[in-house]
Amino acid sequence: MATVQAQFSYTVQDGLGTKASIAIYGTVDDATVVSDLTAQWQDYSTALTAVIDGKIVGGTARIVLAPTASQSGKPTTGSRVEQNAVINYLVPDSGRRFGIATPSWKDSLISGGAPIVGSGAGATWQALLTGAMGDATGTNTSNDFLALGAAVDAFLSFRKHRKQLTRSSFESE
Repeated sequence: MATVQAQFSYTVQDGLGTKASIAIYGTVDDATVVSDLTAQWQDYSTALTAVIDGKIVGGTARIVLAPTASQSGKPTTGSRVEQNAVINYLVPDSGRRFGIATPSWKDSLISGGAPIVGSGAGATWQALLTGAMGDATGTNTSNDFLALGAAVDAFLSFRKHRKQLTRSSFESE
């Protein structure tokens, strides 16, 4: 039995409407299925309910993974997580768009100041986000859990991460 790291989190609301969270960390069998994670989350929820006056209003169960894809040569010198390619997708039946920002977009996948998403690796990434999820049993959605439609546009965006940059910078102020 191999294990993977897991986290169960709960958002608790008090009588004034203020919310706080609690996270519980551990390991689970790597053969655990979603229904087992859900049952474990509910078990913790039942025990937590018995010791709090607040109300549990939501939470998450997640597993923590490391990539199996080769990371050799990464990060590339000069790469910056601030450089994002934002791909907007239609959300059918809502009249809205949902953008997914991909940090540290490759310089080689930029042409004319815009991310290349119509060919090569950019097209593969863009298509993956509109199709079935990796195991083909789920669907990629917006944050409202509405299925994504076709990609409609893409642009570069620079999003600051000043607090992290300050902690990791070797330059003095």
